[in-house]
Amino acid sequence: MDTESKKSKIRLIGIALFGESWMSQLARHISKISGIRVTRNTVACWDRDDRIPQWVYPRIKEITKIRHSEISQLHAELSKNN
Repeated sequence: MDTESKKSKIRLIGIALFGESWMSQLARHISKISGIRVTRNTVACWDRDDRIPQWVYPRIKEITKIRHSEISQLHAELSKNN
């Protein structure tokens, strides 16, 4: 089994969205979007157990959409400069 396949789904998503400090940032963004307090420790439990609560998926999808838009705008800006 390779290293990537040992990573939890939430870890793969978090790293793709936020890099190495993903737990704190993901917790903060989920809290902001949902109005439900989510801590880094909560996200760490989801990572450890490799289980994401069903109510979290739509929030992650929304965060992904926001991050995609931010990255697309940055890409377009960089393309103008080259």
